[in-house]
Amino acid sequence: NPYLNSPSEHRWSPVRRNSSCRYFAIPQKHPSYYRSQIEPTVIAPKIHNRNRINLPAQSCKMPLNAEAIYKEEIFCCPRPQWFVRLHGDAPNTQTRGNSMRIAHFAIYVIALLLYNPMSFANEGEESKTRIGIERALNYLSMSGEKWKNKRGCVSCHQIPPMLWAFRIAEQSDYQIDYVDLNLKSWSDWSTNVTNFVKPEQKPDCDETETMSANIDTMAGLLLALPETNGAGIQKRFLEHLVREQQDDGSWNPCGQLPAQRRNPEETRLATTLWVTHAMGAELTTDQKDAVGKRFSDFKSIESTEVLALQLINSHIPLDLGTETVLETMLADQNDDGGWGWLRGESSDALGTGIALYALSQQPWIDNTKISESIVKARQFLTATQQPDGKWIVPGTKKTAKGNPTQTANDWGTAWAVIGLLETTLP
Repeated sequence: NPYLNSPSEHRWSPVRRNSSCRYFAIPQKHPSYYRSQIEPTVIAPKIHNRNRINLPAQSCKMPLNAEAIYKEEIFCCPRPQWFVRLHGDAPNTQTRGNSMRIAHFAIYVIALLLYNPMSFANEGEESKTRIGIERALNYLSMSGEKWKNKRGCVSCHQIPPMLWAFRIAEQSDYQIDYVDLNLKSWSDWSTNVTNFVKPEQKPDCDETETMSANIDTMAGLLLALPETNGAGIQKRFLEHLVREQQDDGSWNPCGQLPAQRRNPEETRLATTLWVTHAMGAELTTDQKDAVGKRFSDFKSIESTEVLALQLINSHIPLDLGTETVLETMLADQNDDGGWGWLRGESSDALGTGIALYALSQQPWIDNTKISESIVKARQFLTATQQPDGKWIVPGTKKTAKGNPTQTANDWGTAWAVIGLLETTLP
């Protein structure tokens, strides 16, 4: 039945309205169940020929009485093709009179039992979120191609988070239909070490020196593409990261990261914790202890990023415990639902996306405080996205003086997508 071919069409479709018995299909493409690709169907009940219901698909519209129930989301069932009789009785029904009534009542009860406020907090929330993610992916895809063509290099804050967002979107149940992510091509290009430098530097590129100067890039790529590069690339990056750990247990921040508007020691801690997160199970106990010892006296955390990284890296013996870090993060959330990249500043997509990712690594579905925080953060991102798909984000470098920059916009947009996808209910 072609009446819901368009992804923008989300309405219950009634059978012919001149019948006193009106049935409405709840399609699989209900906004709360965007993931299914099954096209909805409508099956008419068996009634007298003079009242038999035909299915003029193209003329179906949602009547007011169905819209009211739709907005209250009474019948949000994660099952194919439920049919609910909203009012009226079929005249002279030949069969299934009582059994149909019982079946309809059972479906109604099941729908209410399956209702989950996290999944259906808002009638159009999942629909808006999906559309927003698709717009953001389109924006990142175009912006990434522009960066690649103009700059010709893999930037630690530009390419890895973009590829991370692409990879999660490709693997998620969202089934992104409208964006050609071209992940394989991007993966091959971004993991070629000669592309870590500018085009004019490629002829003289020493790959070992280049990797040493791109610690954050390799850590970001390991997180973005953990399985798509083949064991060779992954092993090469991991081995080099192990060699680059400093005697004091830290890793050096590279590129323009030391120019960020926060304590340089905190930037070093951020790079170190991204590396430990990327190394995962490859991180030895001695390496963990070395990191913990190096930063044991570091107390004054300026950025949401490092607070989130401490929550993610709970296996690192830092001074603050997981519960304390979590409580601090939740308390830092702004009234609009977001976080700033720097604590205490206005909310932005970069800080909010990183915070959402950190919260997603906790057992959040059954934790009321965390789940409510996540809902507010997702609503903030949905409300502040620009029409072209990006988010406006202040630059993190001192020279930006708090003004938005193209790099910060792209970085924040990628993290917004990561945060939204990672906190989507399965």
